[in-house]
Amino acid sequence: MYIVNDDKSIYITRGDALPLSVSADDGGEAYKFQPGDVVRFKVYGKKDAETVVLQKDFPVYEASETVDILLTAEDT
Repeated sequence: MYIVNDDKSIYITRGDALPLSVSADDGGEAYKFQPGDVVRFKVYGKKDAETVVLQKDFPVYEASETVDILLTAEDT
């Protein structure tokens, strides 16, 4: 189970998969990811917001305004 909160934080239960689509703002316009870009996704501990419990990089292979991210059950 996962929940996306109003403040954009995400709660995910261990062992669950989480599909996300990430976009970015570039001065009021949608940022266009380019091949060679890397989106680094970090998950912080629930009780310690400074401890990274998962870090995963998602390379970009084609130009796009969004990058699909999938955290698998093994990742979580």
